[in-house]
Amino acid sequence: MNTQKHFFGIGQNRIGSSNTNRKYSNITPKIVSETLLRGKSIEELTYSEFLNRLKELRQKTSFAQIVGNYGIYKYRDKKQTYYHAADLRTNLDVLTGRKTIKKIISDIQKGDIEYLKRQNPNMFDPRYMYQLFKRSHIESEKYSERVKRFALKQGQKVLDLAAGDYPDLRATHAIDLKKPSKSFKGLNYKYGYNFNKETIKLPYSNNYFDIVVSIGGLGRNFESQKKYIMKYIEF
Repeated sequence: MNTQKHFFGIGQNRIGSSNTNRKYSNITPKIVSETLLRGKSIEELTYSEFLNRLKELRQKTSFAQIVGNYGIYKYRDKKQTYYHAADLRTNLDVLTGRKTIKKIISDIQKGDIEYLKRQNPNMFDPRYMYQLFKRSHIESEKYSERVKRFALKQGQKVLDLAAGDYPDLRATHAIDLKKPSKSFKGLNYKYGYNFNKETIKLPYSNNYFDIVVSIGGLGRNFESQKKYIMKYIEF
């Protein structure tokens, strides 16, 4: 599973109004939040509003290129620019984090989207993504300050589980389903591990890590099971 951090920009509870006529050549987390949460708290946002505002977001997007049913656009976050692909039928992002337009076109043509859909169909379901959007905002507000306070001590081993293309900068190890689209100096990155399975053996011994972090990966893939997550993961 490539978690593709993040389809959603994390914003505050209430966002001011936005100019719906403006076209954006670079989409940012702020633009995503302003469009989807305009005038609403995250708790108030309904599914129908989510769908309408997601459509509005795509109408605001200046696509660099159209490949079949997918619109390719620039996404800018923390001074880094990436190329994302949105499905023009559902308006959902389906491929993210590519550093060049050539790379994302190549990945579309070689079937990466179909592969991801087989591995993690929930990420292509608008209702599921609506629920994920709401939960991500709520959890961000609840835990973001705690995450900021986390400081790595010398010699500690930190695993980012379901790291995607944006592993935690403090991680010493990372793991996910799909090979990341870029390399990370000093990070031990393993891929080929499917977190959609309720039981999966990870390539680490018991008590190997001092800290395990996961932004959405565990909760997203196991939330249907009302049981403790770590019961299903054997280290």
